Amino acid sequence: MKNSVFEHSIDDYAKECGVNKKNIAPHSAAFAYHGGGNYINGTYASYAISMLNALIGNVNRKGGYLLLKED
Repeated sequence: MKNSVFEHSIDDYAKECGVNKKNIAPHSAAFAYHGGGNYINGTYASYAISMLNALIGNVNRKGGYLLLKED
């Protein structure tokens, strides 16, 4: 999944989402810092954040999304 994300540029993603490229970096920093939350639609936000972490290869890494390992 991570490799497929890098097949496109930030410009491509900005155009597809209808946002200005300059707004992506500040929001991605907030995503990396805050994560989901316990609020209305928090489940959907948490799911989206887990998928974003998977896309960038940030699962079970320091500072990333941690999954419990089964014994």
